[in-house]
Amino acid sequence: MNNDLVVGQKIYDLILQWHKLIVKFPKNERFVLGQNIENQLLHILKLVNKINNIRDDRKRYYQELSEEIDILLILNRLTKDLRFVSVKQYFVIASLVNEIAKLACGWLKK
Repeated sequence: MNNDLVVGQKIYDLILQWHKLIVKFPKNERFVLGQNIENQLLHILKLVNKINNIRDDRKRYYQELSEEIDILLILNRLTKDLRFVSVKQYFVIASLVNEIAKLACGWLKK
């Protein structure tokens, strides 16, 4: 249970981190790519909340969570390749997402 709360907090921190970056995107990309990133993050947060409230058969939701995290990593890479974020910012975000993914893997054992 404690690990679940840590994952939720890490995702919340990631949302705040992304928000600071998205407001600096070019205006048209802020409303397209930026909105997609924010929606993806909120979807991941909702999945984590759902997993926190389920006591049995979490594995099926873990697969969906893993897929959504992969999409977020692709979006992160896209922002770097389009030069909306610096390489340093890219690696900071990628490391946060990877940390979340590693913490979420603990759910498979429950």
